[in-house]
Amino acid sequence: MPFPLKAQGRTLILGHRGAKGYAPENTFPSFQKALELGVDMIELDVHITRDGEIVVCHDDSLERTTGLRKLIGELTWEEIRKLDAGKWFGPEFAGAKIPLLEEVLSWAKGKIPVVVEIKRGFGEREDIVERTIEVIRACGMEGDVEVISFDHRFVKKAKEIAPEIAGGILYVGTLVDPVRAARDAHADALHPHFAYVDRELVEQAHAAGLAVSTWVVNDPETARLLASWGVDCIGSDYPDRVKKALERL
Repeated sequence: MPFPLKAQGRTLILGHRGAKGYAPENTFPSFQKALELGVDMIELDVHITRDGEIVVCHDDSLERTTGLRKLIGELTWEEIRKLDAGKWFGPEFAGAKIPLLEEVLSWAKGKIPVVVEIKRGFGEREDIVERTIEVIRACGMEGDVEVISFDHRFVKKAKEIAPEIAGGILYVGTLVDPVRAARDAHADALHPHFAYVDRELVEQAHAAGLAVSTWVVNDPETARLLASWGVDCIGSDYPDRVKKALERL
């Protein structure tokens, strides 16, 4: 498994959308903050613009983080790059931009691995998986990226195009057979919400050679419980809290 989904003897800590609790999500201030807090990897979300650029943003709408009532799929990169994606979080972050995936991966190379969640927004182009893989390869980050999605067809397509890149299936709820779902998508990892993780699931996944990475855990006690079950990675908006909690194990 190329991506560091498993670490010898400890649970890894992932910065959710960077360090979402401390800085505007999916922006460079958030990614830099996560790095300073000592995370093992960062997670981000991607959409595709009208002109085929892969941008880092959680919602398909730009309204929540920029104030513009438009969809990413309606706009070009030139239009999106002018928007302020920081001031909504706090005046000290005014001027923070929505970055390209290429920019974030270039910054992360040699510093930190990246989990890329592929989103499918309303009215967006069909080639988001192919374009995302092209960007990862162009940045030389194949061994330091995991591609994940709630749409397991995206994960399967990514693994078919680039089997050398790690893949994981996201889900909320209880799957009838999580291992089978992962195998069907050619995935390397399960990414369930923490409410649907128990010791049995972790043991079942590990027996099948799959990692278990869960999210979004901001409570120290919950983090300690998950780690005691052998969860491989925990994502948090406040990764320093999780890191401190796990140091006490």
